[in-house]
Amino acid sequence: MNNAIVRSSADPESRHILVVDDDRDFVEGVLDVLESRDFVVEIAHSAESAAEKIKTFNAHIVLLDMRLGSDSGTDFISSFKAARPGILCVMMTAYASVDTAVQALQRGAYDYLRKPLDMRELLSTLDRCFEKIRLERDKIAAEAALRESELRYRMLFEKAGDAILISRADGDRAGQIVDANPAAAAMHDYEISELLTMNVADLDPDGWKQAVPESHDSLTRGMWIKDEHYHVRKDGSVFPVELTAGLIELGNEKFVYGINRDLTETRKTQELFIQAERIKAVAEMAGGVAHNFNNVLQIVVGGVQLALMHLHMAAVHEAKNHLESVLDSAKLGAQTVKRLQDFARVRTENPTNEGKVFDISNTVAQAIEMSKPWWKTAADREGITISLNRYLRTGCLVKGNENEIFEVVVNLIKNSVEALPQGGEIKVRTSYLEDEVSIVVEDDGVGIDQDNLGKVFEPFWTSKGVKGTGMGLASSYGMIQRHGGRISVESQPGEGTIFTVRLPYAHEPTPRHDGQRIQTLDFTFSILVVDDMRPVVQQLHKALSKFGQNVIPAFSGHEAVKLFEQNRVDLVICDLGMPQMNGWQVARSVKDHCTLKGIPKTPFIILTGWGGQVEDPRKMEECGVDTIVEKPVDVPRLLEIIRQVVTAGARQDLPYSE
Repeated sequence: MNNAIVRSSADPESRHILVVDDDRDFVEGVLDVLESRDFVVEIAHSAESAAEKIKTFNAHIVLLDMRLGSDSGTDFISSFKAARPGILCVMMTAYASVDTAVQALQRGAYDYLRKPLDMRELLSTLDRCFEKIRLERDKIAAEAALRESELRYRMLFEKAGDAILISRADGDRAGQIVDANPAAAAMHDYEISELLTMNVADLDPDGWKQAVPESHDSLTRGMWIKDEHYHVRKDGSVFPVELTAGLIELGNEKFVYGINRDLTETRKTQELFIQAERIKAVAEMAGGVAHNFNNVLQIVVGGVQLALMHLHMAAVHEAKNHLESVLDSAKLGAQTVKRLQDFARVRTENPTNEGKVFDISNTVAQAIEMSKPWWKTAADREGITISLNRYLRTGCLVKGNENEIFEVVVNLIKNSVEALPQGGEIKVRTSYLEDEVSIVVEDDGVGIDQDNLGKVFEPFWTSKGVKGTGMGLASSYGMIQRHGGRISVESQPGEGTIFTVRLPYAHEPTPRHDGQRIQTLDFTFSILVVDDMRPVVQQLHKALSKFGQNVIPAFSGHEAVKLFEQNRVDLVICDLGMPQMNGWQVARSVKDHCTLKGIPKTPFIILTGWGGQVEDPRKMEECGVDTIVEKPVDVPRLLEIIRQVVTAGARQDLPYSE
C-alpha cells in the first residue's frame, strides 16, 4: 500500500486512535494497518473497556463499531465526547443504511465506514479527521492569540499618554466617535461616555469646522495624515494638537484612527528655545555693538565739542553742520538699541494683515549692519576675512511684521557666518518679479549634507552640537509662513549654501511720517510732563514751551497725581519706569480721578525707554492710556503724536486756540 496516499499532515502527537470493536480478528487487521502508518493505537472490545481506556489514553479519534454485543455504539458517542472534548468518532458497520448513517451523525459522529473496510477509504477518512483536528486546534490558537492581542491593544489603548479617538469614516454618521481612551477624555475635559455621544467635529474650534469634511475625504482615500491642528476643551478653551490619523477596517466597517498629542507644553518649550537663541545672538552681538556705540559716541562728543568751538567763534553755519551730524549719529544709536530690543524680546504673534507695508531692502540693509559684529568685528578679531556683498533692489515692498523679517535675515546671515570658519564670501540679494519679492542669502562655506538638507527647518535639529538650539531656522520658517511666504535651501558639501525667501509683493507702500518737518500745534494745552529723570523733563519742558504749550513738570508718580488733582491738565506725558509709582499706576489714578469728578478722561501718553512695550489694548483701556511711545522721540514726532491723540477725540472739550 502506498504510504503517500495515507500519510496524515497532522502533528504526530495528535495521531492517537482508539479502536472499539468486539470482533477481535477484525481489530487485529485494522491494527496492523494503522501501526504500519505510525498511528498510536489502543484497542477496546467492549463499551466498558473503552470507557476505561478513554480516561488514560489521549485519543483524538475513536473508530467505533455500530454494534457492541447487545449495545449500540452510537449510545456511547456522547460519553466519549464528554471525556475528551473535541474527539472525533467514526462509526463502522456492516449494516449501513441511510437511516443508520443519519442516526450516527445526529448522535455526534463525524463520519461512518462500511465493513468490510476499504483500507484506502479508512486512511483517507483518518487523514480528513486529523486535518479537521489540526484546523480546529489552529482556530483555537488563533482565537487565543486574538484575545491576547485584543487585551494587549486595549491595555495600550487605555494606558496611552496620547489621546486616541476612533470615529466612523463614512456614511451618514461620519465622524461619530465610537471609542476614546482616558487620555482623550482628560485632554478635552470630558467623560468618555460624553465623547461617545459626540462627533470629532465637535472638538474643532469654529474656524476649523469647515476643514473637517476635506480631512475626512483625504482619510477615506486611504491617506495617513500628520498635521498640526487645534482642539477645543469642554470649557471652550482652544489648544494646539499634533494629529496623526489614518483609515482602519474593523469587520466590514471603516473607521478613522486618530492620535492627538497636546502641543501646549511643546510650544512653550519651543518659544523658550527661540528666546534663548535670540538672547544668545544678542549676547554675541554685544561686543560688536559696543564697538559701534563707541564710534557713535565719538561722533557725538567730537561733534558737540566742534559745535561749541564754532559757536564761540560765531561760526553758526559750521556749528549747525556739526550738530546735525551729532543728531544723525544719535538717531543711529537709538535705532541700534531698538533693533536689539526687538530682536531679544519675546515676540507677540500679531497677524500679518495688521502689519505695515515696507521696503524689504531697507530691512535687509539694517540686518546687515546689525549683524556686522559677526561677519566683520568678530571675524577680524579671529584673523579671518569674511566679505559681505549686497545687491539690494529698491521697491521690494511686502506687508507684515518688519521686526520678524529683520530677525529672519539676521538668522540667515548668522547661519552663513557659522558656515565660514576659515572665512569666505556672503552674498545678500533682494529682488521682485511680478507678485513676488525674494531675499537670497548665499555663502561659499562648508555646505550641508544631502541627508541633513531636509532637516534644517525642523525644531531642535542642529549640526552645531551643544552650541546650537536648533530653533533659529525653525523660527524663521514659521515667521515666513505667517507672512504667506516660503523659505527653501540648496546646498552641497564643500560648495556653500543658498537660502531663498519668497514673500507676496505688496503694491501700496505705507505712508511714512516726515520726522524732520516741524508742524506747530493749533491749540494750547496745559501739559503735565512726568519723569524721574530731571534732564528729560527739562528738555521736554523747553521744547513744548517753544511751541506755545504750558508745561507742568513732575519728577515722580506721586507728585504727578497731586499736581493733576490741583491743576487743570489737558494732556499727560508720563514715563513708564519710575520708582514707587510707575506710568501705568499714574494713568489709572488720573482715570479714576476723572471718573470721580464726572469729567472726560484726560488724554494720556506713556513714554518708555524699555524696548518691546507692546500695546496691550485691554491694559491700556483699563488704565486710560491712549498710546505708548518709545524713547528717544524727537520733538517733531512728539508734536505729531499729540496731534493724533487730540484728533482721535480723547477729549471733546479741548481748548483749541485760533
